[in-house]
Amino acid sequence: MRHSATVRILGAITALTLIIILLSVFSQRFLYNGSQNMKQSIDAVETSIGSSKWNQADAQLTQMINSWSGVKGYWSALIDHQEIDNIDETLAKLQMFIKGKDNASALAEAAALRLFIIHIPEREKPSLVNIF
Repeated sequence: MRHSATVRILGAITALTLIIILLSVFSQRFLYNGSQNMKQSIDAVETSIGSSKWNQADAQLTQMINSWSGVKGYWSALIDHQEIDNIDETLAKLQMFIKGKDNASALAEAAALRLFIIHIPEREKPSLVNIF
């Protein structure tokens, strides 16, 4: 009887470990893919800002904000809420700078937004630096 219980416990521990590893890989891939999509949107907005195509930049940013609204709920379960707040705040500032047609400030906020977005998968990636 004792051997059977030990085997079941080891099987359960192994299964739980595999589930944790698979969830970690899935969440890392989800964050990476989401950040790459957002980065492409930021690039498009920056291009429009650089060309002074303010209506196009505003439309692209609105589309990115709508996309972000759908992703934000999932990301908030995986990352620090301060990161979410930073992205929300930067998106709001960027939107106002685009509406005000402030080229330099809009480009600066877009660069900050890119940094916040790209930083997330790197920060959440399992590594010795992140563990210690």
